[in-house]
Amino acid sequence: MSHALVRAFLVAALALVASLAVARPASIPMAAFEGRWIGIGVEPAPGARRQPRPVERRDTARSSLMFSAESFTGPWQMGCANPRYTVLSVPPEGLFQGMLAGRDAADDADRMGFPDGDVPTLRVDCPNATFDFHLAGPTSLRFAFDGLIYAFERPTVASPPPSGGHGGARETPRPPGR
Repeated sequence: MSHALVRAFLVAALALVASLAVARPASIPMAAFEGRWIGIGVEPAPGARRQPRPVERRDTARSSLMFSAESFTGPWQMGCANPRYTVLSVPPEGLFQGMLAGRDAADDADRMGFPDGDVPTLRVDCPNATFDFHLAGPTSLRFAFDGLIYAFERPTVASPPPSGGHGGARETPRPPGR
């Protein structure tokens, strides 16, 4: 095993331990995370040199996450049956399993659209891995994987048009000559 690989593993293990030390149970319900989320973008983690490749950008736009009591599914063979979910409140230093520790974590979190203070986080424990998903808003979710930050949003459900209506959209007549 190469020294770089061992070093990367140790850094990841220390980051996970750091995130476990700072995370607290959250008051937000699991329902805030349940259901389907659609991939909308990928960006480098703060301070990272690695840039997303075109294929990673394309694959993110085609991907989705699904959280249900019976299973967790996601891209890149992420997922498992019967996951263990824990909803936590994580300070900025603990986001992305400690990836922002040692930086101005609150400033980094703000630039990524997170609210001030602790961030509601869903920790998903599968037999093969543990994943942290952070809410940046009621319809916006972020997680880190392989040095990149992936963004997901809840799909919006179109509301039916009002009865007897024009679908809610009306054109405003313009004066002639414009």
